[in-house]
Amino acid sequence: MMRTFNIILISALILVTISGAYGAKYKNFDPSLFKFDTIDRKNIKIIAEGGNALYAPENTVTSFKQAVDMGTDLMLIDVRITADKQAVAIKDFTIDRTTSGYGEVSQLTLDELKSYSAGYESVFEDTYEYETVPSLVEVFTVLKNKPCIINVFNVFDIPFIRNSANKANYSESNMILLLDNVTDITVIKNNAKKIKFFLSDPLSEYFNTEEKLKWVENAKKGGVDGFLISYDEFFDLPKQEQGSLAILMAKNNIGLYLYGLRSNVDMDKAMSFQIKGKVKNKAYTCKLAGIITDDPAKALMVAGKLKIK
Repeated sequence: MMRTFNIILISALILVTISGAYGAKYKNFDPSLFKFDTIDRKNIKIIAEGGNALYAPENTVTSFKQAVDMGTDLMLIDVRITADKQAVAIKDFTIDRTTSGYGEVSQLTLDELKSYSAGYESVFEDTYEYETVPSLVEVFTVLKNKPCIINVFNVFDIPFIRNSANKANYSESNMILLLDNVTDITVIKNNAKKIKFFLSDPLSEYFNTEEKLKWVENAKKGGVDGFLISYDEFFDLPKQEQGSLAILMAKNNIGLYLYGLRSNVDMDKAMSFQIKGKVKNKAYTCKLAGIITDDPAKALMVAGKLKIK
């Protein structure tokens, strides 16, 4: 009953209208407040998850180089810390799946990691057998000053991540840290003014709070610049709840980033997303800010941004 009341309350504050690529007429809505144009997809950020990971071993130097060369806007890097306190690019807490070795990353030194192939043989056979797990310093060197999102698994890893950036002369202003709760972001933001922060998978916490408008406002005040949400979860939301969330995000200048996309149909649907509405008589528009995918070339083509060298 409380959740129903909250939805009704938010609905009273927000007049949500939904459009595709073009505008239309809506009941109780003043179209003169908005300019209804075709969505400019070139403003949508294409984020390569682990590099060009559908066609090269994820989180390797080669994979990141390929994504950089095709013009991907940002990289998403999964980072873990070795036994000798070196930040490395690898998603799993063990090396079993993507390398020729076995064991936990935290129990192996960087040199020990480098002794194994990270060519992901079960997928790519021996094509990339000489790839190794790269240090974050190596990845930053490849990126130069291209922005990146770093998936932080443990807040205590952040000093090692920042140290890697310093070693590679990589500007922290190009770094976005991805964390899973607002409290950690707020604390860390106070000591890392140049770094931006994204919140991963916020829907559970958002729908469990009674004061949804206040929760989104507090997330922004705490330092959150973007929400990373599963494509399936976002588009499975009832339209009223989806619209309310999106307009509250737009009001607070929090970007909408969707992950879990691979098909061109899903990418096209996400890039065509646009919601217009009001909060307390002030108009806002929410569009997709970026998508995270392991097939950045396809996303760049759908967005009309692919660079061919």
